[in-house]
Amino acid sequence: MQFRFRMRGVLEICALYLTIVQAYENLSRRNTTIITQSSTFDKNFASLANDGVLVTTLDLCGYTNPGKSKAWLQVDLGQAFSITRVKVYYRKEGNGPDDWKQYRFRQFYLDVSNLPATEAATIQRKRCYTDKTTYPHLPPNVIDIPCKHVVRYVIVETTYDAPEDKYTGAMLEVCEIEVYGCSIGYFGDDCKMCSDCYMCDIDNGRCFKVTAFSTDHLYVFIAVIIPSVSLLLIISLVFRCHKKKILTTQKQSPDTTNKVEERNEEDMSEINSTYENVANGVLYQELCPFGEPSHYDEIKWNE
Repeated sequence: MQFRFRMRGVLEICALYLTIVQAYENLSRRNTTIITQSSTFDKNFASLANDGVLVTTLDLCGYTNPGKSKAWLQVDLGQAFSITRVKVYYRKEGNGPDDWKQYRFRQFYLDVSNLPATEAATIQRKRCYTDKTTYPHLPPNVIDIPCKHVVRYVIVETTYDAPEDKYTGAMLEVCEIEVYGCSIGYFGDDCKMCSDCYMCDIDNGRCFKVTAFSTDHLYVFIAVIIPSVSLLLIISLVFRCHKKKILTTQKQSPDTTNKVEERNEEDMSEINSTYENVANGVLYQELCPFGEPSHYDEIKWNE
């Protein structure tokens, strides 16, 4: 019995270790992530829902003001990410008859979008979950929601007015929110790179078959393909400029070479005069004219 108990303890520790090591990144904890809410009650700021503390008592939760028709909490990831699930910890003081519970969490919904909550209408978002709990029943105060999308914003929102509440209006009390996923183009627990495609299934790495141009594809095009092509064009432009200068120099005759050397001396004289002219409020900038001798454009200082 003692040996069996010890083996069970070892297995539990190993399972915990694997759970911790093999997990998607919690994107909410990135330095670039910003948490906001529709309003703030007292000193219960939205940042309390992103401090890594999973205790669900009032002083450790974000809390919106009463008297509103709608309340929301938003996670701005700073840019689009490929997400797989969202975990929400809601306020619950205890299990006793007098302890405050997750009454206000009934009928909340979880949306994702590439527009912020203040700009995106509900119809412009993608719905990941809608709670359908009705009075007097209660939803779980900790809920893990599958949500596979390529998005920037994650929004918890409600319009529900709890009958147990002494206040009127919709209110939210989110104690912690965790958004799990990877950068675009990566998948799996350890965020491996997708094979042979820019975007793949966040869980199994299968490349998406593009049957229609969705907003996810548009965001990948903006966030990944355009910067990559722009970088390649810049590198190609610089290389072309440098290559043409070399070819021009190699094809020049001895007489032309002497002229180039004379021109270089004149250029050096102009460069030296640049430092003198700076003091007089004039600045020169060298340009690359694709094979032509370098020259200087005069730029006046703004007085």
